[in-house]
Amino acid sequence: MPTFKLTLTTKTTTGKVVKRTTLTTTTGKITTDIPNTGRKVDITIYTDGGGTVTLTDIDVDQLTGPGGYWVTIPTGGTPGQTVMQPLMPGTPSLEFFGTCDGGRLGITERPNLTGVVSFQSDRTGTGCGPGVALIFDGMFFNGVLSPSASFTYFGQDIRHTFPTGSFIGEQIVSLITLGGQVGLVSWQGGAAQIYGTGGFALANKILTINFGGPASTQNSWVPDGALGIGFSYAPPGLQIANRQIKLFAQYEHVWLADATFTSPAASPAFNYTFANGLDLVSVGISIALSPGQSGRRALINLGQ
Repeated sequence: MPTFKLTLTTKTTTGKVVKRTTLTTTTGKITTDIPNTGRKVDITIYTDGGGTVTLTDIDVDQLTGPGGYWVTIPTGGTPGQTVMQPLMPGTPSLEFFGTCDGGRLGITERPNLTGVVSFQSDRTGTGCGPGVALIFDGMFFNGVLSPSASFTYFGQDIRHTFPTGSFIGEQIVSLITLGGQVGLVSWQGGAAQIYGTGGFALANKILTINFGGPASTQNSWVPDGALGIGFSYAPPGLQIANRQIKLFAQYEHVWLADATFTSPAASPAFNYTFANGLDLVSVGISIALSPGQSGRRALINLGQ
């Protein structure tokens, strides 16, 4: 049997499109899911030879009945079975995750009068913490772009410690990110996806200069940018109160702007610069805040 590509357009009784799906088969069999709001389906069939067959206003009951519609890429289930559809574009979801960071801190000291570097140190450190995010799945560009906002708590300390026990360092307290995810590759009907991440962020840091006397601290909010890549998977049937659960893991690199501490009381004749780069690895779950669409499974047979 030749290869067939099908485009299915599901509509309400008034003609409003509620779902459009493109599928390919080399076996002559297609199963797909029809939302309960759908009443009519248009089917366009393309063959390897360039031929096209268009069928319009097919009643949904004909597709979801026991014999299906004769004119199967099996995906499991039987015709008429109740199924959960992918989330409507823009559906909000809450993400709960844990993040670990392999961070780098570069410290530079300069005298106020000359500005010449008098001390430099590069240090690395790790830290982990919880985070939460709100994401609007597939809101823009035909389901490709999902805007998001996230908050992550770290409490990560990186410092240069001198033999006397005095130190220069910082604590990265938290990270707030406004950005989004862009779908790159998906399969299994969109249940599995590789996506890119990016956005603008603010990091909250506490800078500390401690030379044995009273320590000086400064709370700083530092702007930054982030880029990364991730993988998500929505296991079939993994739901809470009809709300889809999605598992994900992602990596992001964060470029932090330099933070400065000018003439701290603990070292008033000097200025200090704190430069950072963060490498974040996160794993977590995403819970849709509204139920998926209920629907029925359809069967389409392509005859020769």
